[in-house]
Amino acid sequence: MAKPHFKDVTINGREFRISAVPALDGTWIIAQMGLRAYGDPEVYRRIQDCLFGAISVLRDVGGERVPMKIYEGGRWLVPDLELEYDLVAVQELYTEALEFNVGPFFTRMGFASASTTPATNQ
Repeated sequence: MAKPHFKDVTINGREFRISAVPALDGTWIIAQMGLRAYGDPEVYRRIQDCLFGAISVLRDVGGERVPMKIYEGGRWLVPDLELEYDLVAVQELYTEALEFNVGPFFTRMGFASASTTPATNQ
């Protein structure tokens, strides 16, 4: 069964679309987790860029739900979401994107999720 290319989630009453990152980005993220390299600020920023770049907020436009990218190149693109200072929402989006994109790999390896791997348990 093919993995879906996106999933929709609701966070703080807003609908978001988590899209799949390219497989090469996903394998790079997995490698960094295995090396515990995500403690390096530059590595962590690149992981954030990959994951947040795959998230859109769903907006009603002419009666249709239209995805609008929320992040690109280190910048939040939708100011009215006020994500820049919403730690809880940002962490939930990060976790959803991480689980959607690399979670299936860790599940196949026998872990409950990407957040319960040996690399994340310190």
